[in-house]
Amino acid sequence: MGLARNLYFMALVGALAGLMCWSLAVWAPEALSFPQELFWLIDLIHLTLLGALIGGLTVGFSDHWAGEKVLLRWLAAGTAMGLLFGALAALLAALLPRFWTTTSGWGERVLGWALAGSLIGLGIGLRWSNVNKRRALHAWLGGGAGGFLGGVLFASMGSRAADFFQAAGFIFTGMGISCGVAAAPVLMRQGTLHFIESDDPRTQKKYAAQRKTWELQKGDRYVLGSLGADKTATLYSQEVQVFLPDEAVAPRHAILTGRGGRFYLERHPESLDPQGFFQFTLQVRGRDLDRAEALQAGDEILIGSTRLRFQSH
Repeated sequence: MGLARNLYFMALVGALAGLMCWSLAVWAPEALSFPQELFWLIDLIHLTLLGALIGGLTVGFSDHWAGEKVLLRWLAAGTAMGLLFGALAALLAALLPRFWTTTSGWGERVLGWALAGSLIGLGIGLRWSNVNKRRALHAWLGGGAGGFLGGVLFASMGSRAADFFQAAGFIFTGMGISCGVAAAPVLMRQGTLHFIESDDPRTQKKYAAQRKTWELQKGDRYVLGSLGADKTATLYSQEVQVFLPDEAVAPRHAILTGRGGRFYLERHPESLDPQGFFQFTLQVRGRDLDRAEALQAGDEILIGSTRLRFQSH
């Protein structure tokens, strides 16, 4: 249910960005009276805008979904990354006809749209590289698939109803990028963390009703802690990926890593005092954790006053 709802809203985010860009693509040539030889500037403008919109909207929604505050600087960084890679995609697409030409232009258009979608997805996916470098690959593949489908629609049917199929092309490109960011980590997951309960009222209120889960996959490295988005110093992403606003949880409390087909939990070095003694509660299966330990399906984790359950897939 959580996956379906997440994908639904991410699809809406991408579709909205694509629709807004299509509106510009239709309006700009008429309003600005571009000569035919400068139409490549229109592509530059609307692909740049597509990247910027998807970048900003995707970052904002994903942070909201994760339970974090949506920070202006993260929105700005996501918008800037999407804008940069959108502009790069438009420039490469403009150069494409010089190296590959077809009589109908069908292949050029499809490849151009797939190139645009994949590059915009790559730029946005880089945000999650501190968790798992393959997240950027997921977004690259998702954006490329969405762009390819959009390009096929417009190249094949555009002559019959150009506006409609051009709009569909933009919408599918946007949906492909945003869903690629959201879906791949879930579909490729090997484990999940489930919120059970917390003695901290704020944490209980935040996560109990939604039955919060965090998706895990091979190669992931998550920091668990109470350091909120408003106190993190990073420009583009979170320092703490499993945010627990529990007064008994350290800002950076524990590290969960997926490697070798298993998941390991250990204390974060900052949760120890200068003498190396444990300052904060961290237990697995009712025992204090003093070194990295492999988790087993069904393990209950007590971190501060919050209980989580690990499940493998």
